[in-house]
Amino acid sequence: LRANIDITEVVDGAEVGEKVYCVAHEDTDPPDMHVYEDHVHCYVCEFHADVTGVWKAMHGFPSMWEAAQDLAAKFKLELPEVSPEARARYEERRRKEDEHARVTLERHTALQDPENPKARMVREYLSGRGITDDIRDRYMLGMTAIGDLNIPFWVGSQVHGQVIRRLEGRQPKYM
Repeated sequence: LRANIDITEVVDGAEVGEKVYCVAHEDTDPPDMHVYEDHVHCYVCEFHADVTGVWKAMHGFPSMWEAAQDLAAKFKLELPEVSPEARARYEERRRKEDEHARVTLERHTALQDPENPKARMVREYLSGRGITDDIRDRYMLGMTAIGDLNIPFWVGSQVHGQVIRRLEGRQPKYM
């Protein structure tokens, strides 16, 4: 679906680079959800999704699987027949992606806390390496509870893992 349906077709014909009203929360002026080439991201509620995730949020489907089925029907795409085992693998992969997205959001939010001295230290580390706030927010950089940098491992519009950059000279440097 990601390869065959342009995100702009799902988000009311918005253009890439445009900000639109968020589909995940009641949005007011100005619009807060940014449209990228293969996903959307709301900088207020931190909603982040590809075409299927947007469709799910817009129509209230309980699972990504049901949203994908409906989206394929709407755009007259034929999905291949899927065995119960393949469906279970798909649902497990999506569950992991959802968990990584949750961890990413939690750690990104923690990094933005102006009162947290560990967050201030990580922000200074990023700033010292030329990482702007825009880059930090676009890639959802964050921090762990002990003050290490969290770098989400993105594959397309989904987070598939977390890379931890340990600070203060602790080894190994990356986990």
